[in-house]
Amino acid sequence: MIKPLSMLKTGERGKIVRIEGGMMVIKRLTDLGFVPEQEVEVIRSAPRGPVAIKIKGAVYALGRGIADKIYVEEVHE
Repeated sequence: MIKPLSMLKTGERGKIVRIEGGMMVIKRLTDLGFVPEQEVEVIRSAPRGPVAIKIKGAVYALGRGIADKIYVEEVHE
């Protein structure tokens, strides 16, 4: 099922399907490695505040507004 990255819980993983938003948002995320087919893992996600994401060995804190624009498909082991 495809859903926004912000909907994943701590410890869950997803594969990026698409990113929505303006050109600057998409370019910035792409530069950080957020590209289709790339797997991400949620390190920390609280009901409020940023979502901590691990991608390609790096950890980033994304605001919920940005995390809402990244759509992922859940990855199950």
